Amino acid sequence: MAKFRFLNRVKVFYFDQRGMVLVFSLLVLIMVSVWGAATLTLSTNEYHISSSSKKAIQAYYLAEAGLEEGIVSLKKDPENFVEFSKTLETGSFAVNKVGSIPGTVTLTSVGIVGDFQKTLTGSLKIIATGGPPSFDEAEYSSMGSMTFNSNETINGDIYAGGSLSFNSNNTITGDIYTAGSASFNSRNTINGNIFVDGSLTFNNNTTINGNIYVKGNLTFKNNTTINGNIYIMGNLDYHKHFSISGDIFYNWDGNYTPGYDIKLIDFN
Repeated sequence: MAKFRFLNRVKVFYFDQRGMVLVFSLLVLIMVSVWGAATLTLSTNEYHISSSSKKAIQAYYLAEAGLEEGIVSLKKDPENFVEFSKTLETGSFAVNKVGSIPGTVTLTSVGIVGDFQKTLTGSLKIIATGGPPSFDEAEYSSMGSMTFNSNETINGDIYAGGSLSFNSNNTITGDIYTAGSASFNSRNTINGNIFVDGSLTFNNNTTINGNIYVKGNLTFKNNTTINGNIYIMGNLDYHKHFSISGDIFYNWDGNYTPGYDIKLIDFN
């Protein structure tokens, strides 16, 4: 009799499904809840990522707008440039300047949208474009012709009332003027502007970091690099490996207009 009751209980345990339905329902409910919570979390994260990405892009464009406005302002009046900031609908930007004029100036623009910032910088080379040095103001001056030998380092302006010639391996930091013709042999570097009333000739491996003003003919031989503009009244003749970062102004009228030549040399 006891054995019969035991078997009956086992039968009830295996075949009575009323409790299992409840357990299964709870499991399904838990799984749906977990899936819903995971989906909500994923959607929230994607929203935050999308919003952050949008703000970062807006901050970049604000910084770019500030830098472009700063460059325009600097070119308009380099000596009186004032650091500035501006608030727009999407955010704000602030622009400041480091460097001397003439020389290399760096503008920094910071775009801000909420907690996001983006910084962009632009470096500009500013070259004075005033007239030639005078006899009294020049460090090296002569009313006649002047000749410089090789391997010299010359700091200061040069004024020659006659012709002017340089041999090889010279470095000149300053403006140069000659009322006659000028010639440079090989491997000379000029950090300044050159003003020549006659003809001007450069031989091999010459670098000019400044503007060139020539009322006569201008001739470049091999391997010439010019970081500036050329203003010329006569003819221009250049051989291979001639490079210029500025512009060439033909039919120049011979007038020297004081001011600055400004060129963007780096942007990041």
